[in-house]
Amino acid sequence: MSTDIDGLYIVKPKIIVDDRGYFEKIFSKKMLMDNELNSNFVDLNHSKTIKKGTFRGFHYQKPPDDEVKFIRCLKGKINDYVIDMRMTSKTFLKVLKVELSEYNQDMLYISSGLAHGFQTIEDNTEVIYFSSNYYSKENEMVINCVDPFFNISFDLEPILSEKDKQAPFVDNIKEYSV
Repeated sequence: MSTDIDGLYIVKPKIIVDDRGYFEKIFSKKMLMDNELNSNFVDLNHSKTIKKGTFRGFHYQKPPDDEVKFIRCLKGKINDYVIDMRMTSKTFLKVLKVELSEYNQDMLYISSGLAHGFQTIEDNTEVIYFSSNYYSKENEMVINCVDPFFNISFDLEPILSEKDKQAPFVDNIKEYSV
């Protein structure tokens, strides 16, 4: 399902339920290819966040190490936020919020050039995401989630890492994605 940001899709997996529980396919290269989406992932990452309110992000990588992400909340609940950092996009600097949880089982497909972050809404939340490129410290970009430019109204006071606390506001970023 498309969203208000080009290249950002909510994916609703097919879930088969019976008296034993359920079965679902979390990843399908064919489904992504049939929808002309990048399916060449090189990493599968898993995060567990102990405290609700924790915010991870906003992170993205600039070319040549830009990456597509495919995200799923396995346990708990998050508010996932995406910012369009592509200067050539009609939605440049637009922010979109999507709830992902173990309850709705939705996933997000995030194209390259989109900054990503999420806030945990429950304690002990677990998130997995596929990445189409390897981490590049040299090309990583970080945006401060409390930047007044975006005026994000968080459900909970954000708990941030030192790295995210020190992240610049968008008006101090010299390079964006293409």
